[in-house]
Amino acid sequence: MIRPPALASLLTLAACARNPAFQLAGDDSASTTLAVTTTTTTLSSGTGSSSTSETTAAPTTGLAGTGDDTSSSSSTGEPSTGEPAAPISCGQARELGMLTSGLQKLAVPNQPGVTIEVWCEQEIADGGWMLVGRSAKESAATGFGWTQDLGDPALDDQPYSLDAVGLGLPMSQILIGAHAGGNRPIDNVYALTVATDFLTAYADQPTKVINFFKVLGDCDPPGGPTMLRWVGYTDLTDRFRLRDLENEDNGSFGLRVDGFELNYPFCIQGADLDDRQGVIFVR
Repeated sequence: MIRPPALASLLTLAACARNPAFQLAGDDSASTTLAVTTTTTTLSSGTGSSSTSETTAAPTTGLAGTGDDTSSSSSTGEPSTGEPAAPISCGQARELGMLTSGLQKLAVPNQPGVTIEVWCEQEIADGGWMLVGRSAKESAATGFGWTQDLGDPALDDQPYSLDAVGLGLPMSQILIGAHAGGNRPIDNVYALTVATDFLTAYADQPTKVINFFKVLGDCDPPGGPTMLRWVGYTDLTDRFRLRDLENEDNGSFGLRVDGFELNYPFCIQGADLDDRQGVIFVR
């Protein structure tokens, strides 16, 4: 059938209107999304350096139901509230612009819609550290360790313990150091590298620190202080265990609710931390 010229022209215009490539400039109904450039920052593990890489995203049509999920899986949020999704770690909070240490709301991994307030250390050893333990002078509080929930990160004159095991925190490094009545480590600070399954695989057994480096302070013996070489026993409820021996032998060494108990007052063994107030972070 031969269409009249006027009808053919109308059909052609209608087809173009439905094609995003032919949307007119300034037409708010266009669904084409322009290419965007994103920058990803990778933090080092104590080297003090960082690297950045730029990637350009391909244009997308923004159509629902296409199976092309361009959302990030590293944060969660409540779309119904219209609020930005909370980061899931202090490291991600730093990437999003938190460059000063302080309190931060984080989304709990694998618990959609659940957030907690934590303290993030963002200015030492490349930042990204989450506070999980803080002792307080002469405290007699009970329940202190990797599985214990005690106190408030904002009340820095009281003991604090975050249930890192129960929250399922992703981690592979521990930061320990002395504090002087606050959340920030001020002296004799060390970063310890551990296995990524540290929190769950060593509940009732020891594990040797894979690597560690001095962050702050003058105490830096070859191989590191001996009392920082063995960790583990994450189900202990009275301390964050630190030890120079593999076996537990009913010792009470580590960061306790009232301060460090490291058996030796000297640098080469006790890292000059024995009997001092301390904090412990993870990332």
